[in-house]
Amino acid sequence: VRRRRLTTVPVHVMVSTIFRQFVIAGIGWFSCAPVCIAADPPTAIVVFDGSGSMWGKLDGEKQTKLVLARDAIKLSIAKLKPDARVGLASFGHRRSADCTDVQVIVPPEGGTGERMNTVLDKHNPRGKGPLTLALKEAAKALGKGTGPKSLILIHDDLDNCQQDTCAALGEIQASAPGVHISVIGLGLKPEESQRLMCLTKPTGGSLFDAQNAAQITSGIDDAVRLASLDATPQDAPASRVTAAAPPPTAVAPVAAPAVQQRSPLAATGPPALRLAALLTPGAVPHPHSVRWSVTPELAGALPAFTGSGQDVLVPLPAGPYIIEVQDGLVRATQRVAVREAGHTTGDIVLTAGVLNLKLAAGRDAASVALTTITIFELGAAGAADPRALKPIGVLTGREDTITLPAARYLLRLQRGPQVVERPMTITAGRTEDLDLALNTSRLSLSLAAAPTQAQGSAAAGEPQPMTLFTIFEDDPDVPKGRREVTRSVAPEPDFVLAPGTYYVVARQGRVEARERVTLNAGESVRKELALFPARIKLSSRLSLSQPSAVDARDRAATPIGYRIERLDVVPAEAFTVNEAVTTLLVPAGRYRIEARHGRVNARASREVTIGPGETRDVVLEQNAGIAQFRLGVEALASAADIFWELRDGAGRPVWTTVQWRPTAILQAGRYTVAAETRDKRYQQTFEIRAGEQRTIEVVN
Repeated sequence: VRRRRLTTVPVHVMVSTIFRQFVIAGIGWFSCAPVCIAADPPTAIVVFDGSGSMWGKLDGEKQTKLVLARDAIKLSIAKLKPDARVGLASFGHRRSADCTDVQVIVPPEGGTGERMNTVLDKHNPRGKGPLTLALKEAAKALGKGTGPKSLILIHDDLDNCQQDTCAALGEIQASAPGVHISVIGLGLKPEESQRLMCLTKPTGGSLFDAQNAAQITSGIDDAVRLASLDATPQDAPASRVTAAAPPPTAVAPVAAPAVQQRSPLAATGPPALRLAALLTPGAVPHPHSVRWSVTPELAGALPAFTGSGQDVLVPLPAGPYIIEVQDGLVRATQRVAVREAGHTTGDIVLTAGVLNLKLAAGRDAASVALTTITIFELGAAGAADPRALKPIGVLTGREDTITLPAARYLLRLQRGPQVVERPMTITAGRTEDLDLALNTSRLSLSLAAAPTQAQGSAAAGEPQPMTLFTIFEDDPDVPKGRREVTRSVAPEPDFVLAPGTYYVVARQGRVEARERVTLNAGESVRKELALFPARIKLSSRLSLSQPSAVDARDRAATPIGYRIERLDVVPAEAFTVNEAVTTLLVPAGRYRIEARHGRVNARASREVTIGPGETRDVVLEQNAGIAQFRLGVEALASAADIFWELRDGAGRPVWTTVQWRPTAILQAGRYTVAAETRDKRYQQTFEIRAGEQRTIEVVN
């Protein structure tokens, strides 16, 4: 037997061989991943607020929050792949005052864009805001598939159905493991917006604070992009409102290594791709972290790496890839082939510069948070009319640094009604500093605390009425010489205004409080308005000695109205209300209230005096009865049409009708009724007492 000679192989050669075989196997895995593993594609559900408050408006916007958000959703849907798996859920859109009104309207399937548009066009907010329950039901609809899953919540208020949204996160994640949650808040206060970070931070989603139409559009676009639903990079760069978290990792996530000092590429060793974004050719990577996506160049392949950083080294099997990078308003794409061994460069030249914005607010530093900076691209020759330009991005905040493609821009800084525009040229590879200052002021309004309630005052648990705050300024070119500047129904609104003199009006019902306020540049002013309306609860009662079914039916259809006249002012002020039972908010004072019961002459009146913050129940007892009229049998046999006329004891006309058998509520007293047919006139005198119900048969 011939003995084979054994050869000793060095350990490092053996390890290299094993790793090479692993790489070859990895290439095969990538080539069949879409078929062999059959991972689910990205799926998302938009949870759209359907509560009644969506009919409100954001400061400075003409359209309602519903219209602005609906149109932004439709624009974002139009950019998706036709087979993108996206659904729509809502809450409070079908019933009022119902904390169970939650519905997944469009299940998350491919090709739902047209159906979602149809549903959005018919969306009619009306009820409460069971936000938490809606997220739970939407998570169930996402299911437990293997692909990326996202919830995109668009809302204008927190859950008002006594549910703890943060505590529900565990249940949401159990229904849809790995779900990413992004939140777009419409016109929320900063503290309200930050509350829902308990959903976005643990799930890798993002929180967008949208205070105007442009921010709503950019927030929804970014949320959809983070959900991996967009088809390809758009020609126009995406705008940015707040810093977004990295998009959800797709298949076989690889953690992004920390940014390292730039070193030479390794020529040997395991294959890896080094990713860096350069402002100009040959420059070092600029210090800002950028967002990366690396996808195998295969039909239907999912990203092999997504993450953020600069000079990132990513181990990858050899083969061709498509690199995408986003930094600020710059996007770039490049093809690269990863070598069999060592490091492959993934440097991408952005041909861009960096803009550092610094906003000066004078003494009012808090108003910086209410500042928006809109960026327009001018082109090489500028633009004759900047109003015709379309915005490419919106920024907010005190300081912001953003990367822009090399070009000429117009920056429009707006804080409240004041606007400053500044042209700017961005040169590739350079950092430009731009200080922008606005001479604005801030006005914070609130209502003074109500005085200690006396007996008969409003109960502590009684719901507080909505207050409308309106700001006016002098303008001789408009009727009455004052022009409305802005308004708000927030409990404690903040207004950013140009320096000047303003007239502030707070209104509840028919009660107003007025203040004249002068604002200096950079000043922050707080103003309390004393507004203590009195409440009058009105009702009119007709008590009958012998109620009947006919009485109940007729009284249910009886119109009841009130005339309220204030007696302690000159000239006297009066207004009318046509509701059977109503609560009025009026200034404290002395009033004469008259109730009209029915369409004839039943009247009751009363004088009341009511103090600030008091509540008074005013029930007016009617000194009246009910009379029903009919002709006698003989007369009725020959009558085709009947004309009835009623006069009081003094002969004054009270009422006329052509009804066959009319019924009237009459003030107690003596009357004469006449019934006229084609052939004859019948007349009869009768008396009606308070609380009496009788039938008057006219026979002669």
